[in-house]
Amino acid sequence: MALPPDPGDDEKGVISEADRAAIRKRLDKLGGELGRARGDKLDDAEPEARGKAMGAAFRLSAELIAGLVVGGLIGYAIDQWVGSTPIGLIAGLLIGVATGLYNVVRAAKTMQSGPSERL
Repeated sequence: MALPPDPGDDEKGVISEADRAAIRKRLDKLGGELGRARGDKLDDAEPEARGKAMGAAFRLSAELIAGLVVGGLIGYAIDQWVGSTPIGLIAGLLIGVATGLYNVVRAAKTMQSGPSERL
């Protein structure tokens, strides 16, 4: 059942300019709050910062993997030379992991220090 038209309101559905300005102001305020809540993206420096972070992550992972591989290879070579099949490999892997972690910590400290401290 439809309501009868209101004879006194000829501009039904038309928004005044003052109302439009008030709505626009509220929308802009809400958009700013949403942007802050989401954490707006950085400006043009973001790709450079992302590239540096990826480079640092690759360097740290390479340090860890290199220590593990070198330790494993040395342990395997000792196993073949001495004849103690799993013991040398296990010991080499453990030493490789420890060395890799040491290198990762050392590299991370170097990255955190300022450019003047690296020289």
